[in-house]
Amino acid sequence: MDFNSLISFVSSNKVSILSGLALAVTTGALLKGKGKKQHTFEPGVVYLYDFPKGGFPVIHISPFVLKVSLFLRLNNIPFKVINNFDMGPRNKKPWIRLDEDVVSDSDIIIQYLIKKLNIKGFEINDPDQAAEAHMLRRFIDDAAVWSLVYSRWVDPMNCSTNIEAVFASVPFPMSVLVKRFSLSGTSKQLYSVGISRYERDEIYERAAKDIDALARRLGDKPYLLGNEIALVDVSLFSVLAQFAFEIIQSPAGAALKTHRNLVDYVQRIGEAHFKSNELDFSRSYPSPRQ
Repeated sequence: MDFNSLISFVSSNKVSILSGLALAVTTGALLKGKGKKQHTFEPGVVYLYDFPKGGFPVIHISPFVLKVSLFLRLNNIPFKVINNFDMGPRNKKPWIRLDEDVVSDSDIIIQYLIKKLNIKGFEINDPDQAAEAHMLRRFIDDAAVWSLVYSRWVDPMNCSTNIEAVFASVPFPMSVLVKRFSLSGTSKQLYSVGISRYERDEIYERAAKDIDALARRLGDKPYLLGNEIALVDVSLFSVLAQFAFEIIQSPAGAALKTHRNLVDYVQRIGEAHFKSNELDFSRSYPSPRQ
């Protein structure tokens, strides 16, 4: 290619070239920036790595980050949240740092903390109840959560507003690129697990049935297994809170709010362990009198 041809090519493709350069710079910043901002890690303090702060009325927009946050609060474990794009050793959020240890995945983090800090009170002595709690937790974390992901990222009725809120604190032009690649990756993930192969109405019909089943299982008990909060409640609250504190109410959120026991459950746990600016009960949430 001669010089004149090169000039012509650049002129004709300047938008693509500039976008590519911006992507390269941004990607490099994201990847290399992990170690640039130095944190002073205090001994005995858990550092919880979360996504950048979003514009939702819930402090953590990931149910799995919220799950670890609730567990830390329940056990009065000192912790600090670091909001960034660093996805940790397993390339996922949440992950934590405690002294010299780095641990990923919400379930593994919680089990690590129970062992490391000798936390008591979450043991289930009855084998049948323990098996049920395990299955419920797996259902909540690995099945019921996908309709939430669909609602946030793919649902044509509200995803654009939600995606803007997810990246509310990310500056332009980085936000444009991060949105594009996050949406692409999440869409592929939803297709791989199968949920986005269904019609919108079918997805929310399944979600409503999941919520109905959870409401029936909870019944009039304060917690799933009785009078004391269990690890399965940490999972359940963290998913239900995402449906309760929506910017635009989804059919799944509407289904949740038809169950007074689930509404009370979320509100009771939320008010006991979070501040008003962490779970905003004034937005997208019914009052106890409704």
